Amino acid sequence: MTNEEFDKKWINIKKKTKKRIDANSTDIFVAKGESPETQRQFSLYNYFLFIREIIKNKNVKNFIELGCGRGTMSLYLNRYLNINATCSDASQSALDLAIENFKKYNGSADFILANSENLPLKENSFDLSVSIGLAEHFSSCDKLFREQYRILKPGGLMISLNIPEKFSIQKLNFLYKYLYSLVSGVNLEKDYFRNSFSYSDYEKFTREAGFKDVKSFHVNHYPIITPIDIDYDIRLTKLYLAIENLLSKHKKYIFSSPKFLSIGHFLIAEK
Repeated sequence: MTNEEFDKKWINIKKKTKKRIDANSTDIFVAKGESPETQRQFSLYNYFLFIREIIKNKNVKNFIELGCGRGTMSLYLNRYLNINATCSDASQSALDLAIENFKKYNGSADFILANSENLPLKENSFDLSVSIGLAEHFSSCDKLFREQYRILKPGGLMISLNIPEKFSIQKLNFLYKYLYSLVSGVNLEKDYFRNSFSYSDYEKFTREAGFKDVKSFHVNHYPIITPIDIDYDIRLTKLYLAIENLLSKHKKYIFSSPKFLSIGHFLIAEK
């Protein structure tokens, strides 16, 4: 994706908040003491719980989120765990949304407009780098992972949620979109470019960048159905919450999923 495509994406998301369809697109943060109300909140909150488990004994004092979008994971790490945040994105429209959300929830962060493959940052600057749905939009991950290796401190962690093109439960949404288009007569936008690397490919790129202790965990077998009216979004999310509550009693890792159903995988590596 080019920077122009990213800008268009975030500008369009902000416009959608004026409608009842996808009304929560700009706000996917779940405040302390509250429960997820929408599908996106449900996914992001559970991704946060997964990351919290991974870093709980790592003494993480600062982190950077690459491709931060609307402050996707940064707000959770900053507000729940009080970790110093840096938000980076190649799109000014995305950063504007992130700044807006950080102000809304009294978060604190530095914001950097930059390409994730070439960051204006010093070596050995962060304890943690995190990205949610970024790496799959690159035709090659070599520079992206090498740059994260460069800016991490020795012993620092890279946590990357990758959602490449593959068979997953999310394919149900393609069927939904097709039927929605037939009924509504609306031509929906196509998905953005995604590479089709396997989780083992991502692990290979990560090791080649210099990382060690590379692991992958498949996560999330709940499709995000969109476009959908916010009332139905809330009802669907309640169903997902009930299912996950039952399944979590029999799972070792929060939000873990069978490989063939999983929307994506977490890639975890240490410098």
